[in-house]
Amino acid sequence: MGKLVHDAGSRSCTAATENKGERGHRPYIEDLTAHLRQELNLAASSFG
Repeated sequence: MGKLVHDAGSRSCTAATENKGERGHRPYIEDLTAHLRQELNLAASSFG
């Protein structure tokens, strides 16, 4: 897991520019961040 995060982190800059708009090639960190943000929004709205 730690290696995956490290690899994704070092790749993220180039991957973000090269694959802009290609859903399948988003860096791991971006996916994780987007997912967590989504979860937080759901939690916040359910507590209203």
